[in-house]
Amino acid sequence: MPGRIDLHTHTKHSDGVLSPHELLSLARESKLKAIAITDHGNMYGAIKFYKECLEQNIKPIIGKTATVLVKKAITPKVAPNAIEPVSPIINLAG
Repeated sequence: MPGRIDLHTHTKHSDGVLSPHELLSLARESKLKAIAITDHGNMYGAIKFYKECLEQNIKPIIGKTATVLVKKAITPKVAPNAIEPVSPIINLAG
């Protein structure tokens, strides 16, 4: 499907299976014009991924999945420093 671009893709640098290089190989075989990586909690593969995409004439989309925590609105007697996730996934892709 040349028109499909998955904007939520994790690599082996977080909780995915493929390396950015392997992911790019699959994108090239599938004739994708763009591919995204949105690793969880880090961006270890982003620079190499970006450079390899440019070499292969595929548009790189780089993001990061992050968990945002805020203090819970509860009474101090129950748990004064409790935190809870506001949104389990925020993708910052661009």
